[in-house]
Amino acid sequence: MTIIVNTHYMDEATQCNRLGIMRRGRLDAIGTPEELKRKATRGDTVNLLCSNAEAAQSVIEREDCVLSVER
Repeated sequence: MTIIVNTHYMDEATQCNRLGIMRRGRLDAIGTPEELKRKATRGDTVNLLCSNAEAAQSVIEREDCVLSVER
């Protein structure tokens, strides 16, 4: 049996056996909650200081290598 759940909360998603993460309308990752947490911790964090954070965010978010942007 397959049940599809839509959530933005990882604590809810961890109740599932297998997850698929969508990004920009595409399936970006699939696996168990533990596998996806391990993948999410890879990569670098970059902190930027700029005069127009909104404009910078819109440019940075369009890059395929960027996993997330937070202000």
